[in-house]
Amino acid sequence: MRILVVDDDIVVLEVLEIFLNSIRYENLEFARSGFEAMALIAKSSEPFDCILLDINMPEMTGTQFLSSLRQIKTYEHVPVIILTALGDRDHIMEAFRAGAWDYIVKPFEKFELEARILNAGLQNIELKRLLKGPVEKLRTLETRTRTQRITASQGTILDPAMITKGPLAGSAATIVNEIPKRLGVVTMMIDNFADLSCKLSADQFDRYLLELAKQLTLEFLGIQGIITYQGEGVFMVLSFAFSGIGDDALKLAADRAVKATDAAVLNDLGFGTDFLVGQVLSRDLPKNVEPVDMIEMARSHLFGENDSQP
Repeated sequence: MRILVVDDDIVVLEVLEIFLNSIRYENLEFARSGFEAMALIAKSSEPFDCILLDINMPEMTGTQFLSSLRQIKTYEHVPVIILTALGDRDHIMEAFRAGAWDYIVKPFEKFELEARILNAGLQNIELKRLLKGPVEKLRTLETRTRTQRITASQGTILDPAMITKGPLAGSAATIVNEIPKRLGVVTMMIDNFADLSCKLSADQFDRYLLELAKQLTLEFLGIQGIITYQGEGVFMVLSFAFSGIGDDALKLAADRAVKATDAAVLNDLGFGTDFLVGQVLSRDLPKNVEPVDMIEMARSHLFGENDSQP
């Protein structure tokens, strides 16, 4: 497994080298800035399998580097683990929106980093297996496929539409102190996903998914929503500002996003989106419910609604 470590602190680089060697990772490269890391990437004949990245670096921040990295075709899927002392909500959300795969706040336990790197390796194995299959599998692959930019009234933002389930759960878990009475997860599933996938061309289908991601992003931008696509026509919204928002308001926001998407892409083709919505708000749950459990609960609520329909 080839690992690139990017941090402007030489002491951190030395400590990570010793630690990684101790757990038998020896194919390592080190960079002290985003520019230096980009140069290493440019001259490398094969992509790195994992990148450990600091955020607070001069000239090019880790988030800026990550945004540029995701524009490189061979690095659309490479796991990037953020290692930083910045543990506030805004930095965490910004990193995940830029394409982070995981986020660890310094100081951290070494076994924790080892487990995250192992998971990154497993992610690579699964990705390579899926990439060997038919092209159609890429439509439902649970991984970030590209970074788009969306222009909103607040300015240009990164479209986080292709963040995977792992980073979504990691984002929630990393900000565990923000959970009480604020965290919410909304799941929206395209109920006629298989039908649309068959009837639309590959370009039309990609445009449709990206447009829906865009519209969901714009609808939930005001409540700090992280919009993610998890494959198989399932979108999720994770927010830490759901407090005071009514249940109907969230469902209406999803409905507006779908209608805008259909108007932009599907109506002229004679199609429309059938969808289901499920949601879980932390204010309605016992205090000991974990963020990952909330994500699964939001899915189960969605399917529960589906099962109850005649």
